[in-house]
Amino acid sequence: MEPTGVNETGQFETGPGIILNSKASSYLKQSGKWASFLAIVGFVICSIILLSVIVLPIGSFTHSATLNIPSFVGLSLKGAYLALDMVYFFLSLHLYRFSKKVKTGIDDLNSDQFAYALGKLKSFFQLLGIMAIVFFSLSIILLFTPLIVNMLMKH
Repeated sequence: MEPTGVNETGQFETGPGIILNSKASSYLKQSGKWASFLAIVGFVICSIILLSVIVLPIGSFTHSATLNIPSFVGLSLKGAYLALDMVYFFLSLHLYRFSKKVKTGIDDLNSDQFAYALGKLKSFFQLLGIMAIVFFSLSIILLFTPLIVNMLMKH
């Protein structure tokens, strides 16, 4: 909706806004509690992944001693785990920030806090969507790579 004018506080008015009834507020607060729980679980999982990447030797990621796999493969896997850990951390961070600000926004009737919370929720879903596209694309590539290599090897 396009702004219809500027009010006395200098904010743009877009016409009638959404008014949350008590049921909607309750649902959002409950969602915030679950988001907080899931974010904390996410932080714990991130910590476990980070510790395992730091503590475990490179060879344990590929069993390189028994399969004669070069150590750079294990190092690459460690890098991949760290990259996934960082993405998971930011997902958890956006979820945690949403959970805290949605509660504050509703309890204090603070529309700025509420808008910030919804922005973090948008960022969470945006990052999750990007991850889904990347994983789907990688899955397609990994699915067809052996077929293409096999066809090329036959010629």
